[in-house]
Amino acid sequence: MFIPADHIVNVSIIIPITGQACYLIPITAMLKIPQCQFFFVGHHKQRRFIFDGISIGMATAAVGLDTANAIQIENIKSKINDLTKMLSYLHPCDITKTTGHR
Repeated sequence: MFIPADHIVNVSIIIPITGQACYLIPITAMLKIPQCQFFFVGHHKQRRFIFDGISIGMATAAVGLDTANAIQIENIKSKINDLTKMLSYLHPCDITKTTGHR
């Protein structure tokens, strides 16, 4: 049974972030975090571009693997269907006549 709450409770979460994860957050937030200041030394746009390139490459690889897996799954399904059809044509044999065990 659902009982509505009488008041709203705000919950705050602190997530520790290291310098290697700075590219995950917006640039305005990066300006406020001391660990992310190395992005703005020298060519910060070039560093962001490198991370963007890595992200695009990983996404492309994921799509390629997904496509390959989908093709393999379809091939396996067709082989299972062929095997099922082949087995449906076979007649059951009496094992007791060939082995002598009952």
